[in-house]
Amino acid sequence: MFEISIPSKIQAYLFAGRPILCGVRGDASDLVRKAEAGLSFLPENPDSLAQAVLALRGMGAAERQWMGENGRAYYREHLTMSEGVRRMEMVFEAALATP
Repeated sequence: MFEISIPSKIQAYLFAGRPILCGVRGDASDLVRKAEAGLSFLPENPDSLAQAVLALRGMGAAERQWMGENGRAYYREHLTMSEGVRRMEMVFEAALATP
């Protein structure tokens, strides 16, 4: 299911402005990578999770802050309610304009 959806907690983490460790495949992981907001690891793979934790821990505070700020900026640009409404309006307008 997560391969074709984005759990609401991912959106909440982006908004919170904290780096994300994402252990799901598909759209959610792609979004975290695209936003440059965290690290992905293989689901149900403890070694992969441990590597991601160690990588995040090994980063400097500035790099972790940069990831968090990227996430918050991505949320504001793409995932706010007003942005969702704007995009839906565009879809409806395009549908109405189609003969």
